[in-house]
Amino acid sequence: MNEFEKNKRLAERIKVQYPKGTRILLEDMNDTYSPVPSGTRGTVEFVDDQAQIHMKWDNGRTLAIIPNIDSFRRLSDKEILKERLDTAEKADYSKYIVCVDGDDRHFTAYNTNEHWNGWECPLFTKRVGEKICQLLSTENCKVSYNEDKDCFVATFPFEELTSEYEGKDYNIGGKLVRLYGIGAYEWTWSESDLNEDLEDDESNAICTEETVDELLEEESTIQTM
Repeated sequence: MNEFEKNKRLAERIKVQYPKGTRILLEDMNDTYSPVPSGTRGTVEFVDDQAQIHMKWDNGRTLAIIPNIDSFRRLSDKEILKERLDTAEKADYSKYIVCVDGDDRHFTAYNTNEHWNGWECPLFTKRVGEKICQLLSTENCKVSYNEDKDCFVATFPFEELTSEYEGKDYNIGGKLVRLYGIGAYEWTWSESDLNEDLEDDESNAICTEETVDELLEEESTIQTM
């Protein structure tokens, strides 16, 4: 196998191992002049045909990683979870039930205590958002989820309008919850008059019963056994 074929196969393998968005911890960069400092974290932008991993480092640098020359590793799921929880907006939102004014279909949401022209501006989990896509899509308004952008999209064909509602991380009581403001500041969301208890839906949270500190403590225990 010639050198070109080796590089091509290496690049193909690296592209699979480190897709766009992968979080990386740099352990050491073999650059004599201006290396990215060891311990810096960053996000993969793309892998080129020479197997170089082009990065967007958290410190603003963009110097690429060269496999087999630089030392680095992927962040673990728990490290990523802690990152997200540390940077998430802290909120004390509580759950409630909402519906679009004049519609009898109801959805569990988080109450932001914000209003637009008197209407509610709720936040929804992805699972509830998928139910909204199924139940509220009509010929006048098509609601769908865009996985590449991690957002819900409302398209109004007759008005030639499109609205996107991106996901955002929140720290609610030490739990990481990703929420989407579907229809917030645009739709006529109303608080439901249904009188029922809201049970805690564990699938709404990434970390449901344990705090991140407890997870890290558990991980440390496993490693030292």
